[in-house]
Amino acid sequence: MNKTLPTAPRKPACIPRATPDKNQEEKEMQQTLKTILLAGVLAASTAATAQQGLAERWQTFGAPAPANEAVNSGWAGVMFYRSGGGGGAANVYVNGEYLASLLPGGYRYAELCPYNQRLATAYSGRDRAYNIKANAGDFYDLPQGRVSFFRVVDGGGNPTLQAVDRATASRELGQLREQTHTLPRLEQNRNCSPELVQQYNVDVSALFKFNRSDYASILPDGKRQLKEIAAAASQYRDATSVIYIDGYADPEGKPGYNQRLSQRRAQTVKRVMVENGFPASILKARGHGENDPVVTGCRSRNPRNSAARNECNQPNRRVEIKLYGKNTH
Repeated sequence: MNKTLPTAPRKPACIPRATPDKNQEEKEMQQTLKTILLAGVLAASTAATAQQGLAERWQTFGAPAPANEAVNSGWAGVMFYRSGGGGGAANVYVNGEYLASLLPGGYRYAELCPYNQRLATAYSGRDRAYNIKANAGDFYDLPQGRVSFFRVVDGGGNPTLQAVDRATASRELGQLREQTHTLPRLEQNRNCSPELVQQYNVDVSALFKFNRSDYASILPDGKRQLKEIAAAASQYRDATSVIYIDGYADPEGKPGYNQRLSQRRAQTVKRVMVENGFPASILKARGHGENDPVVTGCRSRNPRNSAARNECNQPNRRVEIKLYGKNTH
């Protein structure tokens, strides 16, 4: 029987310790340093941002008033300003829309449509029902391509807007700064070229007695015509922003007299339109005298026949009633 010789107990194998990789240690150290540096940068950035946020303030006033404003084509520039006074902020409204809250020493510039702008002002907090914003103010036809100036005048009940000339405004605006703490809420991208909604032409010979322009001289047929025109124009009232009543005369007589005659006739027709329900605020009476004739050469064709000239010139003696606004038809 074969015997197995006893064997000596085995010693544990001796595993040699790995030699440290110096390159790996350097990589790990660099990565650690990068992490520490990144954390430091982020912390510093966060602290700076927080500090900057604490330092920010909403600016009430901005730049001083410019010496001149270049008005964009088709618009009218308007400078509202308030040189002194009290009573809190004075809100400025354009056609019932908010423009600015002016404090003493502030101004606000805006570009508006030139025609028929309703401008109003009220102390902030005193027009809680918005009656002034919705209904008050005066209408202005502003000069296109130029700047108009309005000063806020403080009063006992409410402030008012006072139109001033450029020289006066330039002196008073010198120490003022732009009011910047609120944003305007005017309608943007408005069409400042109103469309002709409807036009009515009236022969002056049917309106007035010869060479007359007063209300008492309107002929019965003329009153009937104007009443019919007012009734027809009322269907466009919601789309109409301004109505121009333009009076014209023929070239017979002196130009100055013809100018005054055409203006008086336009004013009389405006009165009739008001009597027929149109608000005076949107009616603009204008006299053009012998300008823009429909027919020319009446005198050269009839140098010695006044009756023929008178008949030839009849289309030139007229009143045109033009409704402008947004044409929805």
